[in-house]
Amino acid sequence: MSNAGVDNVVENNVFVNGQKSQVYFNPWNKFPTSGSRCERNVVASRGKSADLYRLNRFEDSFVHFERNLVWADGQKPNVGGVPGLTRRDSWEGWLKRGQDQGSEVADPQFVDPAKGDYRLKPTSPAFRLGFKAIDLSTIGNYADPDRRTWPRPEVPVVRDEVDYAPTVSPATQPALRDYEDYAVGEPERGAHVGNKDAGTALVTDETAAGGKHSLKFTDAAGLGQNFLPYITYPFELESGALRMAFDLRWETGALMALDWRDDPYNYNMGPNLTTSADGWLSANGKRMLQLPVGRWVHLEILCALGPQATGKYDLTLKLPDAEPQVFKEVACSPKFETLNCIVFMAVGEAPAVFYVDHLALRPEAAENK
Repeated sequence: MSNAGVDNVVENNVFVNGQKSQVYFNPWNKFPTSGSRCERNVVASRGKSADLYRLNRFEDSFVHFERNLVWADGQKPNVGGVPGLTRRDSWEGWLKRGQDQGSEVADPQFVDPAKGDYRLKPTSPAFRLGFKAIDLSTIGNYADPDRRTWPRPEVPVVRDEVDYAPTVSPATQPALRDYEDYAVGEPERGAHVGNKDAGTALVTDETAAGGKHSLKFTDAAGLGQNFLPYITYPFELESGALRMAFDLRWETGALMALDWRDDPYNYNMGPNLTTSADGWLSANGKRMLQLPVGRWVHLEILCALGPQATGKYDLTLKLPDAEPQVFKEVACSPKFETLNCIVFMAVGEAPAVFYVDHLALRPEAAENK
């Protein structure tokens, strides 16, 4: 993993079986990142959901890849986090950028990976790419009069069993969350939650659209970033459609933002809903209607993805004691085709609250749109 640096060199390593990714570049904005090289490495995973490389906020000037031996257990390697690269064809798109020229996709031919022996057989294709065998005899603990014996003979060594195999789909979301089985004060499950000080997103029993519990977003002053608190729901959807439904209770002054993104950071914006301090709900910058204070409103979004994506989506809004209002083909980014995450945020800089309940996230066939 690299967070920053200039002219770093990552070469002649064996990266293997990372559950989420094998090589991870995550540049921090406040530090320079450029001119690095990643070459003559063996990069191997068990495929499935694991990324070969994870490259957040990526620009080609950050790092250049070439002459690597890559392997995803016979599956197509995936490069994650690069804007414009979908999972189904990310490797081909990656090569078209001029990256990994001279690299090969082939079995590394480890000596005995089942027993943790990741030396390479003499016939490994890595050697023709310039990889040099690593002498393991000088790696790890060694006997020396000035060193304490390890393991310590008086202390038993206990190693927990860990399964590093990637899951089939880490981004699978439950079809419906009504929060009735959550404890009061519990954060969201199956999501990334950003809470800081008085800015929190937690389950409450103060109000609910049905039942006793809902999710309460509490904004506050002095949080440092105006996207706190937030909840990010991860996805890996590149085809079909997704229907999102939820109940929203807006309170005076609350600035809510809901984003559908194709990348966590450098994203083309899909469906986007925001509220103003006086309750106006906007969809991708277009005012739709004014929300009542302290009343539950039902919202639904239906958006096609992948080859069926049109840069538009359908939005349904139902105010209390009123018929649903359907807004067809609301425009979002014409480049929005895949869904990496859905984010709820409280984006104000003053104390305010809003509530979410009955959150439903249901993939559908695009023809149902």
